[in-house]
Amino acid sequence: MTVNPLNFILNYFRPSLHVRHFTDVNLLLLKRNGIKLFISDLDNTLISPYKKIPTPDVKIFIQKVQELDMKFVIVSNNTKNKVNFFCKQVNVDGKYGNSKKPFLGTVKKVLKDFNVSKREAVFMGNQVLTDIWVANRLHIDSILVNPIIRVLKGNKKFLRSVLENKIYANLEKNNLLIRDNYSVIEKFEQEDILL
Repeated sequence: MTVNPLNFILNYFRPSLHVRHFTDVNLLLLKRNGIKLFISDLDNTLISPYKKIPTPDVKIFIQKVQELDMKFVIVSNNTKNKVNFFCKQVNVDGKYGNSKKPFLGTVKKVLKDFNVSKREAVFMGNQVLTDIWVANRLHIDSILVNPIIRVLKGNKKFLRSVLENKIYANLEKNNLLIRDNYSVIEKFEQEDILL
């Protein structure tokens, strides 16, 4: 049996779970499977990158996470000011702005600060090139959501979008992820997706 080296690399960008919207995440199932820490990206995952006020859906979602006795943490590349402002609105203490994803340091710090193992955490985001890549390199289960806004402004964002589209195309070509074909969750399995 030959191993395709491209598939090995692409697995780093393959989410454990792919859902349309954060409200589609089955929080009760995560809790039943031992998740104690819910890490989330902010911009284009929970709210538009051009807004800083949480919507009612976001407030309800975070409240449900907290009611299930899971800690909720924001890890964002946006400014600490925006992250702090948002977290104050939703009563979240775990706030890590300017996190420099895809570097691993901030997420490692979050795990240490909240004293949880990698198996007890899940990371949700809208980008395979930052959020999913970080989670998978740390062996944390990952949830990919569709971006709230698909077209972003700026040259850096354009380049990142081109790279992400290339990754998506390769994931689809190798049947590792089909865009807009979402996970049907019957059982959230705690297995290392990089095996």
